[in-house]
Amino acid sequence: MTDVSEVQDSLESFVQSCNDHAQLGGMIKDWNRVFHVRATDSEEDFTLSTKDGKVSVDAGAPAVADLAVSSTSEILSAVFYGEVSPNEPYGD
Repeated sequence: MTDVSEVQDSLESFVQSCNDHAQLGGMIKDWNRVFHVRATDSEEDFTLSTKDGKVSVDAGAPAVADLAVSSTSEILSAVFYGEVSPNEPYGD
């Protein structure tokens, strides 16, 4: 099992990659959203946000989310590190 720090590290890596990509920032500049990311095995919550072309992550659940994403720590880490696509762990 992957620990919570690995999930947080993967989210921080994802955020850094997004924020380093100038074209992506332009594409999401008016897309202000809040995502609730939950590691089901460790019951840890994270808030992933997009605002004004930037992405950020914070520990803890958001008060209100536009979208909720939940899975095991191992799958979340693999997805946010870009090792697997979000639907790959659930394919046949």
